[in-house]
Amino acid sequence: MKDRELAEAIARRVKEKNGRAYYVGGCVRDAVLGREGKDLDIEVYGLYPEELEKLLQGFGAVKAVGKSFGIFTLAHAGLDIALPRTERKIGDTHHSFFTHADPFLPEEEACRRRDFTMNALLEDVLSGERKDYFGGLQDIREKKIALIDPLHFPEDPLRVLRAARFAAQLDFFVEEETRKVCSGIDLSTLSKERVFEESEKALLAPQPERYFEELQRMGQLSVWYPELEGMHYEEVLRRALPLREEAEHPAAFLLAVLLSDLPLTARKALLDRLSNEKEIRHQALSFPEYRRELQTQEEAFALFDSEKQHHDLALYLSLYVPGAWKEYHETYEEFLQKDHVSGSDLLALGIPAGAGLGELLKKIRKEEYTRSKEDILREWKEKGCIDWKNAD
Repeated sequence: MKDRELAEAIARRVKEKNGRAYYVGGCVRDAVLGREGKDLDIEVYGLYPEELEKLLQGFGAVKAVGKSFGIFTLAHAGLDIALPRTERKIGDTHHSFFTHADPFLPEEEACRRRDFTMNALLEDVLSGERKDYFGGLQDIREKKIALIDPLHFPEDPLRVLRAARFAAQLDFFVEEETRKVCSGIDLSTLSKERVFEESEKALLAPQPERYFEELQRMGQLSVWYPELEGMHYEEVLRRALPLREEAEHPAAFLLAVLLSDLPLTARKALLDRLSNEKEIRHQALSFPEYRRELQTQEEAFALFDSEKQHHDLALYLSLYVPGAWKEYHETYEEFLQKDHVSGSDLLALGIPAGAGLGELLKKIRKEEYTRSKEDILREWKEKGCIDWKNAD
């Protein structure tokens, strides 16, 4: 059963018990925009947590993500099913909230806890009727990112990054009052994992430069990205966007491009602050160090041999270094598919096993860039094995 079909089946059972089921959050916003949302979030009114859990068990294995405040998921389904709830800040960290599920909470009050008006829409799962208590539909039409409650909005500093990220994803603008409130929020309590999660989504967005531009306008860029102050993001990133779609690690590739003109120490400082992910760190730290002119295909092959992420490296170098880097890489990919000289081949020629065999294979590898395996083995067979340790 598809997720929407499953959602409708759940909504019918909820209705039989005199409850109401609504799509909420980003999936409703995306539907208004004509976009296909990845995940479906459902909010169920009128049923106690025990009733909802029992009802959901009729549709498969139920996992209580936050049973104490009424959030459930179903195995093998992209649905989050929750009760309406209120949230109250009780500490200084991003996670310091007291959450209370209330199945009989008024709809408007339940929507008030959300961040932006565009994310506070309700859509009846069965009828498709939409409810808009805070002007979200008009703000979507105006491409406006506007907060709902200026009193409670600052309780979650992640919302500042979300505002900037939505600008990058949706081509919306952060309205002035929201920007002013965002400017006064302390982002230092956020974890690096949450910051990078938002940043990675922004790097994969249609207009990634908007994320950094909005943070700059809010005066918030320097908290997590001080090295990027004053940078021309559009000029740097727009040039790389067509290649991002070809990259095996697109977020890592684009971040490497963004940081390319920073010295290694600055890149490392930013990454230490932001992410422990291997691909992200490797590309951003290593790729700019490869920016040098190479004259031959053999030199290109040797470089690709030394770099596991050679596909993305070729894309990167095509932006910065003169030469046919993408063409070199296509040829290199063909080269990798060929049959290469192995240790077994050398042993069969009488060359003894040992550490020297590995060194010889490395030397032969360079010959293989321009010569066939057959030619190389024929030459070794003809010259014999007496002087193999002194092979050039």
